[in-house]
Amino acid sequence: MSGSTVQLTLFTNHLTPNGLKVSIYLEELRTIHPQLEYNIHRLDISKGTHREDWFVRMNPSSRLPLLVDHTRDDFPVFESAAILLYLEANFDPKKTFSFDAPKFPREYSSMIQWVFFGVRRDSS
Repeated sequence: MSGSTVQLTLFTNHLTPNGLKVSIYLEELRTIHPQLEYNIHRLDISKGTHREDWFVRMNPSSRLPLLVDHTRDDFPVFESAAILLYLEANFDPKKTFSFDAPKFPREYSSMIQWVFFGVRRDSS
């Protein structure tokens, strides 16, 4: 990871708790990788920015949050649980904030369950 290159962009806004969860995890990852660079791009959903063609091409669901990984040819990841798991798999190789599935299957399964529980849309 380069210290001067932005590796990730998080598209979110202040109204989505799922975007907040991702931004918190990004900050946690920076504690173990200070060179991790990311931008937060806030979208104004009241203006329908998340429904514009450029955004829908990256995220067919038109929902926030969306993460773009610039280290992998601007690979987009949508849905907050998928984003959290993507960050865990690609930016936490030592499993500082997670569990190695083959070594700790029960703990890993519990972690996955809590990730999905935490991003349920019907809980609002």
